Amino acid sequence: MFSVVSVKGTLLAGPPKASCNGFPSGLVNATFELTPPNKAADVSVYQTPNLNSGSGYSTLPGVGDTVTRGTFLYIRTTNKMLVRLTQAGDSGDVVSVVYVQGLFIQEFPSANYLKLLEAQGVGVVEYFVSGNQ
Repeated sequence: MFSVVSVKGTLLAGPPKASCNGFPSGLVNATFELTPPNKAADVSVYQTPNLNSGSGYSTLPGVGDTVTRGTFLYIRTTNKMLVRLTQAGDSGDVVSVVYVQGLFIQEFPSANYLKLLEAQGVGVVEYFVSGNQ
């Protein structure tokens, strides 16, 4: 069975509308979608664990076993957390650590897929990972 993931949205940002003054007039209105717009998602994992891992990383289940080659990642957290991403690199694994509080979305090249996902912190972490393997 073939499945796809699609994300479409609009980023709107600009000055507050607290006055009649039109300065500054800068307004950001950018639409976005995935590359390609319908990304292959033959396998996926979605979970919402309540993490209690303040002093060390916890492996988030499903990445590395259910999804062995992740090409799309969505994370949303209730509190600030450290998220550790392990990708297949061109000449060895590449590990990245990012602080996340709220929304985090990343696409991965198929050759540099997500192979391990870990988090450190306290609170709910909702995540969805998909790929073609």
